[in-house]
Amino acid sequence: MKFAFQGNEVAALPEDQKMAILESLLIALFADGHAAEKESEQFNHQVEAIDWGVDRTALLAMLTSARARVASVTNAAQAGELIRSAAGKLTSPDIRVKVFRAMGAVNAADGTMAKSELKVLADFAQIFQLTKEQVDEVKADVIASQKT
Repeated sequence: MKFAFQGNEVAALPEDQKMAILESLLIALFADGHAAEKESEQFNHQVEAIDWGVDRTALLAMLTSARARVASVTNAAQAGELIRSAAGKLTSPDIRVKVFRAMGAVNAADGTMAKSELKVLADFAQIFQLTKEQVDEVKADVIASQKT
């Protein structure tokens, strides 16, 4: 799949970039204020499909830390800063589009897209400097993956 992380692509990244990926996925998971069961399942699927280059205990510690950071966000300004921080760490255009695709899969997993989820994705697309074509390709890929 064009938008899937390959091999040790993430494992080779420094820890701050791995954390930025986890935080981005968690932002998507809680974008509408709660995590629906299917969204949580898709989040877990996305996380488990990635070779993080760490053992399960270390990954759980990273997830706990990322979740605490995302949970500390209490307003739009803080959310924007967290998104900009992720973009600052994830400088590879290829990694950015793959993170965006994984976020879209999490948001779409419950069959609906709340306005807040669409806004989060739009904010990420803008801050990640994704082109309209990239966004459209990811959207088509997420829709196609839901039909299988």
